[in-house]
Amino acid sequence: MKINTKNLMGEILVSQVTIKKYLLFLLLFSLCSSEASQSEISEEKTNTDEAVELVQSPTTTSTSSTTSIPESNEEESKLEPPKYLSQKNNFVQFDNCKDFRGIEIKTICGKQAEILESFKFENEVVDVIEFKDAYYIVLKRGEIYQLDIETGDKSKIIDYSDKVSILGEGGMLSIAFSNLTEDFILSYVDKSGNLTFELNTYSTNPTDIISKEVVLSLKNASRVHFAGNVIWSEYFNDYIVGVGDFKGNSDSPRSNPDPQDLSTPLGKILLLRSTVRYSEDLPIVSGEESEQLSNILALGLRNPWKFFEVNDSLYIFDVGLYDFEELNVLKYESLPGNFGWPYFEGIKRSKDILEDTEYKLDINTFSSDKYASFEEYIEHEVLLPTVFYDHKASEATSRFAIIGGDLIFDNSSAFNLSIVFSDFLSNELFLFDLINNQLTIMPVNSIEGATSVKHFEKNKIFLTTTSGFLHIIELKN
Repeated sequence: MKINTKNLMGEILVSQVTIKKYLLFLLLFSLCSSEASQSEISEEKTNTDEAVELVQSPTTTSTSSTTSIPESNEEESKLEPPKYLSQKNNFVQFDNCKDFRGIEIKTICGKQAEILESFKFENEVVDVIEFKDAYYIVLKRGEIYQLDIETGDKSKIIDYSDKVSILGEGGMLSIAFSNLTEDFILSYVDKSGNLTFELNTYSTNPTDIISKEVVLSLKNASRVHFAGNVIWSEYFNDYIVGVGDFKGNSDSPRSNPDPQDLSTPLGKILLLRSTVRYSEDLPIVSGEESEQLSNILALGLRNPWKFFEVNDSLYIFDVGLYDFEELNVLKYESLPGNFGWPYFEGIKRSKDILEDTEYKLDINTFSSDKYASFEEYIEHEVLLPTVFYDHKASEATSRFAIIGGDLIFDNSSAFNLSIVFSDFLSNELFLFDLINNQLTIMPVNSIEGATSVKHFEKNKIFLTTTSGFLHIIELKN
């Protein structure tokens, strides 16, 4: 058989070209398929990452592909560094004011405030309350007076001197009136040492009592740190009450878990009769879930002697132990708020203050979907003080206990939108300007033993003392 080599070579060349085209086609197809596959995987990973970020749950998974989802979840579950690590003290030295060590904001020395007028009572004055243009003066030994500021006339409307105990930090503590119904709450320590909140119902005015009912009674064996403040809340339409940790300085208060225990009212601020809807991730701290109180607004407090409400926020003055005094702000949008005591005092952990690496609170039960331990929970969830100061600013300057406090809400005042408060020991007022984030220290003569501070009018405030005075003080601009 004769073979035509020319034709054969042509066929071979055609075949080679065809094969090359086919191989090129396969290569292009493979590359396109690979790019499409990578694009799909990338899109799936992006969508999954967005879902993980939205849900913020380490258990979120994807069933669409074998991408790096576990790695992404692990990254999402990492906690941010605790905020307290970035907090610092600020030291300021003055010529005409006492030295200050505390919150790192602009701190200035103001002009000396002046006592314009004083009203004297027979024993310690612990509070002054305004209700329907009348002023009610609360005395530690159990009396409550109505005071006419213009004439100075006093009329005794309540006398519980035979019912209250003044041992330790006992006595009559506070009064608050409802704006909805004709009743008021008295808080006092009874003869058995119980912190008592009593509802009084009246007919036409607070002197015409119809009925009395003890709403809450708590035994305090140590007779100190009762707190006991009560206010009427426009936000909740209920009374808000403060309860201390019931521990004295000699009772190892730093080791007391009660202020963190959600099954006890100690070291808390509570709604007296209402309940609160909490977030679903609220941990269980001591006690069973069924025992958790449903009326806690704030926890982790030592001795919230005074507090006041403005719109949807509560301003809490918490007396410290040996180191810090605190002004705390609680936003109602996230309840309950945890202010850290006794794990924290001010901006420092107790273990750091004590220099004790073995420090640990004896928490019986801790359960949380978000945090692995109580320590991790408290360090990340603690609400740090809005304003704080040290007891010992310098060798020549000591402060003792923060005494609140009120908001000056008066456009005619040079101190409008400032929070005014004092210290029990140091003969001075503090004004924290909410707008400019500035603290002004204002010396005042002879106000040792301050027990409460309230705004009166314009640049004037009320200040009550353990020596039985109600002072009207003018703030100097």
